[in-house]
Amino acid sequence: MALALYLFACITDVVDGFIARKYNLITELGKALDPLADKLVSLTVIICMGLYNMIPLWVSGMFLLKEGIMVISGLFLYKKNIVIASNWYGKAATVVTSVSVAIILIFKDTLNDVFKNAIIIIALSMAIFALIRYTINFFKNYKLNNNINMGN
Repeated sequence: MALALYLFACITDVVDGFIARKYNLITELGKALDPLADKLVSLTVIICMGLYNMIPLWVSGMFLLKEGIMVISGLFLYKKNIVIASNWYGKAATVVTSVSVAIILIFKDTLNDVFKNAIIIIALSMAIFALIRYTINFFKNYKLNNNINMGN
């Protein structure tokens, strides 16, 4: 049941993005809320996987930390009317994480721990890479916004 709900959430996210782009329904609010919804779904599943010993609990903690930083940064920029749209690295991290989670959920009883840990750590590595890239964009946008507001 958890797998079905997770896959449904992933599929509806892809369909939602397709519809928004096809019919030019992209909004600044949607650019902010869509990644937030993705994060909440993935993070909920990853935390549960850690609590049920499907993946190392520290990996769940790292995902929680990463997503917390992303949400706080996004809210901070949103309050300043700055929205950083998702980029290829964020989308790649989401896809890798989604596929990793799906594989672990589908094959939870047959995968050995080494393989399970390897694929979730690859997903975590992609997520950290995306965090680093978004952090760079955060500071560029924050600096640019402050320079504009200060008349520079």
